[in-house]
Amino acid sequence: MGEQGMQGMAIQGSGAAGDGAVEVAVGADGRVERVELAPGFFAGDHETAGELVRDAVNSALDDLKAKLHAAGGSAFDALDAELDKITAGFEKAIGAVADDIAAAQKRIDDLEQ
Repeated sequence: MGEQGMQGMAIQGSGAAGDGAVEVAVGADGRVERVELAPGFFAGDHETAGELVRDAVNSALDDLKAKLHAAGGSAFDALDAELDKITAGFEKAIGAVADDIAAAQKRIDDLEQ
């Protein structure tokens, strides 16, 4: 799957913290696209608020990573299989070339004797 294929997919990671007090969405490029805070969110401890935002962002990034892996997994598996075929064909061709070179060298050696 090329770069265009991944861009065309609207994959987004979502995460939440504090029983839904903070909800975050991140795009496939890893940038935060949306942050939603429950009413009264800032009424509490600012240190805790910061930790909840951090946890929600990290949760969204983990979700995004899992979704990208799942979406790209089959495409990457197909690419790996195709590369294996190409590699096997290349190795076979190189083996044939090596055999031809060895045969040509033998003929040259026979002519020199």
